[in-house]
Order: sequence, then C-alpha cells, then structure tokens
Amino acid sequence: MRSGGVTVSRGTGTNPRGPIVRPVPERPLLLTGPPAVGKSSVARLLADQFPPCAVVEVDDLRRMVVAGEAAPWRSDEGARQTKLAARNACLLMSSFKHAGFSVVASDVLLADAGAVYKAGNLRPLIVHITATLTATEQRAATRTVYLSEEEFRRLHSTERGAVYADVQVDATDLSLDALTARVADLWA
Repeated sequence: MRSGGVTVSRGTGTNPRGPIVRPVPERPLLLTGPPAVGKSSVARLLADQFPPCAVVEVDDLRRMVVAGEAAPWRSDEGARQTKLAARNACLLMSSFKHAGFSVVASDVLLADAGAVYKAGNLRPLIVHITATLTATEQRAATRTVYLSEEEFRRLHSTERGAVYADVQVDATDLSLDALTARVADLWA
C-alpha cells in the first residue's frame, strides 16, 4: 500500500521466491547513495522480509513542497529544504518505529542532511550503496528519470552518504537479489 512518500508492507510475499519473514530490527534502516543505485528497489524488497514495514521515500517528502520548491544544489533554500525533508523523514520513521513497524528510508544525502539523521535519538543504520557512474547510468536508462543528465551526474558526484554511513556496499556487480540479501543481513 503506497501513500504520499510512505509504503506499508504487511509481508504480502511479493518476493517471487516466496516470503522471507524476519523479526523487526531494533534500528530503522536508511539506504543512501547516488541516483539509480537501487535504494528504492532494495527498500521495497526488504519490506516484504521484515513485516510489518514502512518505506519512507525522502524524495517524495521533498516533492511535498509544491510552490517554492528548490533543488538541493541550487541555493541555500534548496539546502534548507533538504534538511527539512530529512527531519520529516526522521519524524515518520520514529512514529512507525514506535508503533512496532520495521522502517526503511531511502535518501540521496546532500548538504548536511546526514547530520540530521545522526543527531536524533532514532540513530538509523545508514547503509551507503555505491556503484560506478556507468553502472548507474545503465540502470537509469531502464526507468523514468526525473533529472537532467547534468543533474544526475552532479548528484552522483556530490552525494555525501559515505561521510555518514555505518557501512558501505558496492552494488556495481551485484544483482538486485544479491544486494538485497547483503543489506538484509546487515540490518537483521
């Protein structure tokens, strides 16, 4: 079920190999990395393994600003809105966590958004997924991309997930299933 930046899974078993159900982890999970690295895909697959699970897409929270939206790389206002989206993501993650849900969020960390996730009591496990620019460009070619080529490359080179990550996973040569399994093992 999807609603405005949050997906809630009840372990429906959408995994083609059947549901793998694990206990609710103690910490929320924040997946970060450049565009088209697999953050959202992994988040949705993990949701079926850790029910009940909420998936918070921070890009969707940013898009809630419908008048006066500022791209993170364009101005101080963009950086302010980026941190605001991270704070709002933390509020949602905390609410779901306190209600007994597993929580996965995905965000491209820009400006000082990573510090927002680290500063609160929530302390999510931050997994930075990396891949080469060539690999992410190939993945992006298979789906709708809302960024210009210049913006895509800029985000790939300026995202700051590595600075705040608890662990890094290179997805360049991993299948989606292998990447999901690796992240699931880290989070479990």
